Amino acid sequence: LTSMAAIRRAAWVGTWALVWTPLRQLHAPFRAVDITAESAADFQQLSIFTELQDAHSTLLDDYDYVARTYEQYDRQVFDYCKEGLAHFRFHPDGLPDRDTLLPLACFDSGSEHLQSAQRRYSQIIHHAAWLGFWNALQLPGVARREAVRFIAVSQYQAGAFLNAVPSRRDFRIPTWALRIAVQRRLGLPLDEALARGAPTC
Repeated sequence: LTSMAAIRRAAWVGTWALVWTPLRQLHAPFRAVDITAESAADFQQLSIFTELQDAHSTLLDDYDYVARTYEQYDRQVFDYCKEGLAHFRFHPDGLPDRDTLLPLACFDSGSEHLQSAQRRYSQIIHHAAWLGFWNALQLPGVARREAVRFIAVSQYQAGAFLNAVPSRRDFRIPTWALRIAVQRRLGLPLDEALARGAPTC
C-alpha cells in the first residue's frame, strides 16, 4: 500500500485542478493570478503556487520515467512459450494516458480531465513505487523467489480475496486458511510450519 504521505503531491495537484476554475469564477482577484509564473527579480510567486509547480513537475518527471520503462518492457521479448508465442516482461496496467495530465496553464480550462485528477496523478506514484520495488528485487543477493512472488501478487485481482466482506457466507475464509494466504502473499514464514518444525518455504 502507498502511504498517505507518499501521495501528498498528487493530492496537492489534484485539489488545485478541481478548485482553480471555481475560485476564479467566484472571486475576481484570482482571475489575475498566474499559477504558472515563476519567481524573478521583479516578482515573487506565492509559496503555495511554487509548491504546486514543484509537485506537478516532479510527478510528470516520474510519469516519463515509468512510461519509458514500460515501453521498453513492451518492446523487448522476454521469452517464448511452447506454442512459439512471444511474451513480454510484465508490468501493471493503469498508467494514465499522458494527454490526460494537463499542464498547469490548463487548470482553468474546464477540461473533463480536471475531474478525478488526484486519482490519475496518484497512479503515477503507485506505478513509480511498483517499479522502484521491482528494481530493488533485481539487486545482487535478493532471492529470485521474491521477484516471482512480487510478480504473482501484482496480477490483476490477485488481492481481491482481501476485500471480500465476510458477512456474506460465500466470502468467508477460515482463519487458518486466511492466515496462510496472507503469510504467503507477504513472503512471511508459515507459522503452522514453524510450530511443527517443518521447512517454511
